[in-house]
Amino acid sequence: MKISGYTNVLAVVGNPVRHSLSPKLHNFLSEKLGRDYVYTAFEPSSFDGVAQAIKTLGIRGVNVTAPFKYDALASVDVVSENARCSGSVNTIVNEGGTLVGYSTDGEGLYLSMKHAGISTIGKKVMVLGAGGAAKPICVMLKNRGADKVVIKNRTEKRAALLAEDLNRIVNTDIFSVYSGEKSFDLIINTTSVGMGTQECSLDDISLISGAEAVVDIIYYPKKTALLRAAESMGVKILNGIGMLAFQGIIAYEYFTGEKVSEEYYTEALNIIDE
Repeated sequence: MKISGYTNVLAVVGNPVRHSLSPKLHNFLSEKLGRDYVYTAFEPSSFDGVAQAIKTLGIRGVNVTAPFKYDALASVDVVSENARCSGSVNTIVNEGGTLVGYSTDGEGLYLSMKHAGISTIGKKVMVLGAGGAAKPICVMLKNRGADKVVIKNRTEKRAALLAEDLNRIVNTDIFSVYSGEKSFDLIINTTSVGMGTQECSLDDISLISGAEAVVDIIYYPKKTALLRAAESMGVKILNGIGMLAFQGIIAYEYFTGEKVSEEYYTEALNIIDE
């Protein structure tokens, strides 16, 4: 990769974020596609001034991660429909001084599931969690043909508020709060429970029985307690590595205006997962 004064700058913004795998992914894509872009990481103490800095310095775009996704939503000039429904922005593209905000998390998970042979069409899905990651994933499930989405959260009130909000925003009635159902086609954990620990995000693992697949957006460890439980029952499992890779690929397409060929998908996954 040759970097010059004409090289377009991309970055991930968060705190902490120096550990991010995004620079590795995006710089790999630029090298493969022969694009004059370089991707790095910025770790500000707050999001104050970030949007203006993007404009002033002519930064082409940034990915936004915790804890700034809601700040990003309020800071961009134009919000995409998907980001509006998702309630947060994780990708900002500088279109000649106009900042456009997108959400790629939900579609990133969709592509990861599709790549792994996991369908959402006509499925009854249990979503664990009602935090920031749950909303874009729920929007994706509705857009990608899920039949029913049941939200299970340790605080039932938060689950109820999320289900009500989603039904209103995307004009549907497929979202509801867990009320003791026993049979699900898919289970998706959107919480941080199990990240680097042995804690299981599902309090009743018998709910896994009969599921076609269990998905955990956590990627460290590669097999959480939830995924290990599912695997022991013979259920297909998927961790969050693919979501990380594919949401980044979608963001890269927004940054460059170029479609990333599927021939690079597996290589991109391996780059992140090595």
